[in-house]
Amino acid sequence: MSDKAKKTVGVFIGRFQPFHIGHDFVIREALRKVDNLVILIGSANRARSQVNPFTYEEREDFIRREYRKDVSENKLLIAPLHDHAQDSKWCAEAEKSAARTMVEIGLSIDDVEFNLVGYAKDGSSYYLRKFPHWGSIEIESQFGTFSATDIRNDFLRRAPIIPHDNCPISVIEFMKKFRLREEFKWLLSEREFEIEYKRPYTGLEHPPNFITTDAVIEQNGMILVVRRGQCPGKGLLALPGGHLEPNLTLWDNVLKEVQEETGLDPDVIKEACLGQGQVFDDPTRSTRGRTVTNVYRFRLPDGLQTRVTAGDDAADAFWINPKTADPREFMEDHYLILQSLGLTG
Repeated sequence: MSDKAKKTVGVFIGRFQPFHIGHDFVIREALRKVDNLVILIGSANRARSQVNPFTYEEREDFIRREYRKDVSENKLLIAPLHDHAQDSKWCAEAEKSAARTMVEIGLSIDDVEFNLVGYAKDGSSYYLRKFPHWGSIEIESQFGTFSATDIRNDFLRRAPIIPHDNCPISVIEFMKKFRLREEFKWLLSEREFEIEYKRPYTGLEHPPNFITTDAVIEQNGMILVVRRGQCPGKGLLALPGGHLEPNLTLWDNVLKEVQEETGLDPDVIKEACLGQGQVFDDPTRSTRGRTVTNVYRFRLPDGLQTRVTAGDDAADAFWINPKTADPREFMEDHYLILQSLGLTG
């Protein structure tokens, strides 16, 4: 098929937490300009949190309900986009997901031309640099000043504010029901914890940076994790670890945290250390504030008898297979840490 005959495919990437009428405006404008529109819903593999309160399935349903006809005619297609430890892998998945949706409706990749959808004068140029061989479809004017962040902050409170004028009716009706569910109560407790946690430095020009240590402990192809017993991340899986004590080195701190949370003898695990700790310092890795963690990796001998016992702020400690683990069960970026070390499936 010649270039002139290629189908124009738009790709709109967003988290849609929640889906609001600003998103709706972009999609309706884009649908006027393309043969097909692919919506990639980001952070599809993350646990519920203040910044990701709704699951991929819930967000997909928001969008499907608004564009039933376009979805039924394969003009609008929806696919998940997972977070990755490296931008290159995130970009590669975005490209593969967009291509896969075309194949699923019977089109060859050679028959389409992908274009990133965004506002003419916003941060879309940042995305374009990540997809240099894609074109762009610019939406000339922004529809209002709607912010998903503001909607979430108004909603996650003891007297939730429903965004009647800012979200489509399907989203509004879902949020009305969601505020009565246990998941909402959990999100609210996490948010209230974080507000108190950040209160001492809220408004400071230079808020503090936090240093933590975490441990990746391997044995027989399994990884030792804890289930959080309290906020933040109550009930979620995490690597054993915690904040750096002022009187300890990073090395001593990670040994202390492992012993407190799992009961493993420091004299046993320190002999299994695989080397210097690895730094994970993405500025957005924790909503509590800038948190830089130093991850130490240990590999216990396969035949060594180990017994783990949860303690401190861990409700449980146990071994999991990282290759079959569900990333949506992990706190913050702890699954991405395992992924960056090549331990996940």
